[in-house]
Amino acid sequence: MSDVPSAASELMIDKTLLVHDVTLREVLQKLRPLLEPPPPQPKPEIGFDVKEDAVLYRAGRRHNPARSRMT
Repeated sequence: MSDVPSAASELMIDKTLLVHDVTLREVLQKLRPLLEPPPPQPKPEIGFDVKEDAVLYRAGRRHNPARSRMT
C-alpha cells in the first residue's frame, strides 16, 4: 500500500514539473532578446562639414584699360 501513495505523488510531482518547465521556457524566450547586447552605435565623424554653395574660382589676368591703349 505504500507504493500507491508514492506513485500518485510522483505523478503529481511530474505534472507540476512539466507545468513549471513550460513556464520557465516561456519566460526564457521572452528574456532572451533583452539579455543580448545592444547593436553597436555608429561612431561620430571627426571634423566638421562646411555647408555652402560651390564658388567658381578663376585666376586670370585683369583687364587694364590703360594698357590696351598703349599698344
